[in-house]
Amino acid sequence: MLMLHRRRRAKAANLASRALHGLGRRDKRFSPARLLIRVSAISVHLLSGRARVVSLRAKTYRNIDTEPCSATVVCHVYYPELFDELFEAATRAPFVNRLVITCPHEKYHVVSEKVVTCAKLNPHILLTVEAHENFGRDIVPFLKVLQHPWVQAADLVLKIHSKRSPHLPPGKGEYWRKSLLHGLSPLSESQRERLALVLRSACSKSTPHLIWPARWAYSVESWGSNRATAMGLMRGHRHEARGPVVFPAGSMFWCNRALIVELSGLNTQKGLQRFSTAEPLLDGTLAHGIERFIGLLAIASGRISLTV
Repeated sequence: MLMLHRRRRAKAANLASRALHGLGRRDKRFSPARLLIRVSAISVHLLSGRARVVSLRAKTYRNIDTEPCSATVVCHVYYPELFDELFEAATRAPFVNRLVITCPHEKYHVVSEKVVTCAKLNPHILLTVEAHENFGRDIVPFLKVLQHPWVQAADLVLKIHSKRSPHLPPGKGEYWRKSLLHGLSPLSESQRERLALVLRSACSKSTPHLIWPARWAYSVESWGSNRATAMGLMRGHRHEARGPVVFPAGSMFWCNRALIVELSGLNTQKGLQRFSTAEPLLDGTLAHGIERFIGLLAIASGRISLTV
C-alpha cells in the first residue's frame, strides 16, 4: 500500500513538472510529496488523481468554504454553431450564475435566439447578449463589457470564446478549444470541487489572480512579434515585468475582481481606437499583445495559478 501511494505521488509530481515544461526554469524546492510547484508568482495545482489540494495549502484555504463567491462568464460567440458547447461549459463551472454573451452584429439574431432558448430551459441562470464589432477578435468585446454591472459585481470572471483557429491543421483548433474548456470547467465533479478551492482562494485576494490550464501556459518562446506591444502596455500601467514570462494561450482564463479593475483601463475610447479591422489575424496584432500583457500583469502585481 505504501509503495502504491508513493507511485501515485510520483506520477502526480511528474504531471505537474511536465505542466511547466517550457517556462524556462523549475523550482528546486519541489518534491513529489508537495504536488505543488512554485515559480516566482506561479503555482501549479493538481486537480486530477487522488491528491487533496486542500491539504497542500491549508493556510490558504482555511475558512474560505463559507465565504460567498459569485462568478460571471464573459463569452464571445463568433461561431454560433459552437454556442451549445460554450453554454454547457459555462453553466458547469463553479459559482457561475450570470452569462454576458457577445457576438458580431451580423450574428446577433442567430445567437440571441439560442440565448432565449437556453434562458427558458435554465431559469436559474441570468443571460444577456450584446452585439459588438469583432475588432481584435474576442479581445475588444471582452474589454467593452468589463463595465457591465454583472461583471463589476462578480468576484470572479470566466472568459471563454468560440475558438476555432482555422489556420491550424485539421482538428488542432477544436482540440485547443475543448482542452481549454475542460480545464476551466472540468467534466469530473471531483475536479470541479478542487478547482473551486483554487477559485475561492483567488476570490479572497485583493491582488490580481489569473487561473488557467497549465497545458496552455506559453512562455517567452511564444512572444512572436508581440513583445513591444506587451511591454508598452506594462509601462502604461506603471508595472515592471518580472519573473518568467507566461500567458494564457488561447485567451481563455479565470480571473478575480482585482485583475478586472486593472484591465478596465484598456476599455477607453483612445485604447479601443488602436484596434484595426485591417490587422493580420495570425500574429503581431494588438489583441495578441494584450493576450501576453494579461499574463505579465498578473505576475507583476499578483499571481497566477496553473491547473493540471
